[in-house]
This record gives sequence, structure tokens and C-alpha cells, in this order.
Amino acid sequence: MQFSMLEITLISGLFTALGAVVAGVVIRMLSDKRFVTQSECAARHASDCQMSSQLIAKIDEMREGQEKFQASVDAKNSLVFRMLRSMVVYMDIPQEQKERILNERGGD
Repeated sequence: MQFSMLEITLISGLFTALGAVVAGVVIRMLSDKRFVTQSECAARHASDCQMSSQLIAKIDEMREGQEKFQASVDAKNSLVFRMLRSMVVYMDIPQEQKERILNERGGD
């Protein structure tokens, strides 16, 4: 018995479809009890939202601490800069160099 190409193609398509149906039924039977229920999904979502809000609060707290630290560092740097500028007046260097140093800005 010989089959034409069209018959072979149709038979292979039939076996493929039949195999897919059998595989789907077997997978459905084996994993039917493993699906997540809607209440479990809602509980997990609520838990994730709570952890996310806690994480955001912690990040905001750390950001505020960093801003306070940066402000204190800036204040200390400004103080040191002013102290060094006041010492320049009493240094034994040429007057024009003193003027150039004293005319510099701290943030530049």
C-alpha cells in the first residue's frame, strides 16, 4: 500500500493532533490539583503589596538620612573653607596671590 504526499501529510497531521489532545488530557489530570486558587492569589498579592510598601518606606527613610548626612558634610566643608581663607590673610605670600585665593568661591 502506497500513500501519496497529501495522504501522508494528512495522516501525520491527524497523529499530531491526537497526540496533542492526549498530552493535554494527561497534563490536565496530573496537574489539576496544583492550580492556585483565587483566594491564595489575592493573599499573595496583598503580601507582595505590603512588602513593597515597607521597602518604599525604608528607601525613603534611607534617602532622608543621606540628605541629612550630606547637609552636615556640606556645613563642615564650608566651615573648613572659611577657616582656611581666614588663615590666608596671615600667610607670608605675595598680596596678589592672597587676593586670588580670597576671591575664590568654595563651590567652584
